[in-house]
Amino acid sequence: MRKTLLILIGLLLFQIGVSQNNSKIDWEEDINYLAKELPSYHFDLFTKKSKKNLFWT
Repeated sequence: MRKTLLILIGLLLFQIGVSQNNSKIDWEEDINYLAKELPSYHFDLFTKKSKKNLFWT
């Protein structure tokens, strides 16, 4: 039983290590996309904050 549990834990840890993705996320591109697209989809986006303060431009 103990040996089976250790094997299962080892397989789980191996799977977690393999599933990690080390690709770089381009946050700046995502924010720029949102700044461009959100005003066209949101009815009243700039109710509480101005466009300048909302997108740090």
